[in-house]
Amino acid sequence: MRQVLGMYFTHSLKTHRFLKSAIALLLLILLNSCDQKDTVNPINSDPVAEKLKTSVNTTSQRLNKQIDFLNDSFNEALLASQIFINEHKNWSSDSIQTALQGIHSSETLFNEAGFQLTLVSIDLSLSPKCILTFIQTKKIIASDKEAILHKLADQKLNYLLLQTLFKAHEMDLNPYSIHDINIHLSLIPKVRINLKGKMQ
Repeated sequence: MRQVLGMYFTHSLKTHRFLKSAIALLLLILLNSCDQKDTVNPINSDPVAEKLKTSVNTTSQRLNKQIDFLNDSFNEALLASQIFINEHKNWSSDSIQTALQGIHSSETLFNEAGFQLTLVSIDLSLSPKCILTFIQTKKIIASDKEAILHKLADQKLNYLLLQTLFKAHEMDLNPYSIHDINIHLSLIPKVRINLKGKMQ
């Protein structure tokens, strides 16, 4: 059986900012420790400490870049969920049909962008929820991405969904690759990225 690993990313700017601050504080402590050691013995600098400082700086920059990228990526998912909830506050059969028609109307453009909508799940509850599952069928160049997004400029929900898919597939997830992506349109927006080994 194909082994699929699930990664759960719930949009929370506060959580990301707290994590970023905590990482920065720990790295600052390490750097200060190295600086104090250099001050005590400035003539014979410790090569291990220098390597540690370089490694800490590199790690800090990489983590900050990844956290900023995640914040930026999931802003689109958050906005898409807000639009969906506002348009379908009364979760009735008519509202469900309208939601499905709106998504279906752009399936051709999603396919053109290299994505196939493989599954639509709907939660019939007090809190409306629609879960869309996408797989990537092909990769396209940046100019083609811009052209397709331009065609979706008047369809805010589908525009934001496609932006989320593009950005998710730009993430460096080695040694795994993306199997499919679930976008949860609900009061608590969520993007689930299911991973698989590259040999599978």
